[in-house]
Amino acid sequence: MLRPLILAAGIFLAGFCFAFAEDEPGCSDHPLITRVKGFSITECSEQDFGEEEMYYAEDKSRMVEGKRTVISYALDDGATPVSELQVRRNYSNAITRLGGKLVY
Repeated sequence: MLRPLILAAGIFLAGFCFAFAEDEPGCSDHPLITRVKGFSITECSEQDFGEEEMYYAEDKSRMVEGKRTVISYALDDGATPVSELQVRRNYSNAITRLGGKLVY
């Protein structure tokens, strides 16, 4: 009798832990950028036409217009943290594979 109870508790707790690692409903990764392992989407928004300030030098920027997608990620509980450099490399590598060029 104790084994089924422990098994049921284990299944319940495993499901409870994974509940925190789910993406925000209605959100998904951008089709051109892969997600860094151990992160979940906490919020997202998309505009058919918007603007964003883009930097092309340390102290120089300009506003660019066009389709605007914002996806916010958070590290999952218990996941191994990664460096900011690793996250930046994930984005720059994906953009480079698509023919993009790093400006700054």
